[in-house]
Amino acid sequence: MTFSGFFYIFPLVMKIFTLNRLFVALFLFSALLIFSACEKNEDRYIKTELYFGLSQNNKTISESEWNSFEKNEISIRLPEGYTIYDADGAWKDKNTGLTLKEKSKVLVVIHHKDQRKSPAIDQIRARYMKQFYQQSVMRIDHKVKMKPLKSDNS
Repeated sequence: MTFSGFFYIFPLVMKIFTLNRLFVALFLFSALLIFSACEKNEDRYIKTELYFGLSQNNKTISESEWNSFEKNEISIRLPEGYTIYDADGAWKDKNTGLTLKEKSKVLVVIHHKDQRKSPAIDQIRARYMKQFYQQSVMRIDHKVKMKPLKSDNS
């Protein structure tokens, strides 16, 4: 190929590369549209977990104390529902620097991303820390997709 032949082929090669890029861009855009259409069938939610330690000044918070807190603080702020389960945990005491083990309760709340549940959840944390003299209540938020199973009766 001569030097002048290069100038003849080069524009042709560039056209092919440009068309390929256009097809790739159209393919990716189509895939994005299909993916976003599928997303509409599943709602996005937030899964919030709160970890409550049950140790208080060298004693354990009793089941009746916990039940009272749940009734008076949690259930009124989360009337749509929640889950609580028992756990064993460990934490580092700010004052002594020691890692201590303790019984714990974990509160799990699934709430729609558009709901304004965060202030209510933080109120629960603050009330627990104040009532039971806790250094902290750990909060973890996860983005989740959920597709609730609806009964035939609804």
